[in-house]
Amino acid sequence: MSALHVKEDSYMARDNPLLSTIINGGDQTGLGSSISTAQTNLMVDSSGIEHDVFNLVKKEMDYDQKCVRVWWAKMQNHEAAVAHQKDAWRHEVFKHSKNAAGVYMKTVSSMHVYAEQNPSMHVIAAYKEFKRHIETKLQMDPGSVVTVALANWAAPCLVPVPQQLAQFHFLNFLVADSESNVGLSISPTFAYKKGTVWMLDHALMKSISESGGASLDRMYHVLFTDKGDQRDQRPMVYSGRVITMAGKDGGEVWKKSRLLMEGRTEPARQLPAKDMDMVENTVASTLPQTTDDGAYPSGAHKFAQPWAQLL
Repeated sequence: MSALHVKEDSYMARDNPLLSTIINGGDQTGLGSSISTAQTNLMVDSSGIEHDVFNLVKKEMDYDQKCVRVWWAKMQNHEAAVAHQKDAWRHEVFKHSKNAAGVYMKTVSSMHVYAEQNPSMHVIAAYKEFKRHIETKLQMDPGSVVTVALANWAAPCLVPVPQQLAQFHFLNFLVADSESNVGLSISPTFAYKKGTVWMLDHALMKSISESGGASLDRMYHVLFTDKGDQRDQRPMVYSGRVITMAGKDGGEVWKKSRLLMEGRTEPARQLPAKDMDMVENTVASTLPQTTDDGAYPSGAHKFAQPWAQLL
């Protein structure tokens, strides 16, 4: 109320002590300074927090990376261990199978290689001995063993004449030994002299017939498909003869044989030369056919390999 009594024109509100205190107390300059300081501190604190958060994220990523590395190492070790166990198991299976196959082959099979010029009598003697062995081993009745002889004459030029004569004699002995025994021959498809394949076939059949009178009337055919190279001169059909006892057709054993009933095999892919193996001559005095590891069968050797389909 004392301010109301002052009549001076120059009197201002700040001249009143009470009003001056109130006005000074509401000065925004000090408040602005305080706010600015607080904002600066907050920005500093926020920057520090962001730095800490980044460090934490980085540590977390480093930890995840280490975990992935550890997991990958464990997986690699696990896969290696599993692969090692599989390899060991396959090796044991192969070893066991090989031993079992060896025992079986020694029991029911026999292989004889003859280098004599006329081995027919030796082959017949070995065959009769092995037949008795099978009958005794398997406790079979005498004469119940059925024998199938395979004669590959697709390229007769590969078989020396004395060996051919031995084969003729053995085939005739075989089919005469039992009417259930049969021989399967592959007819000639290759000759060094063109136009003479039919002559070779005729000569072979005549020689077999004159060696013992076996029946040669029935034929069969080995069929092939997928000729890979049109330049390949091998036929897509290999013909053959079913050799039986004279006047017989293989007896009851072969009565329902699909090969004898239909006279043909199921079509099979004809192997290109690059997938075929060279047949080596292991006679000590014989020179190797080639020293090239990449050599493929050609000529007579190429024509003489239809056996996979027949077997």
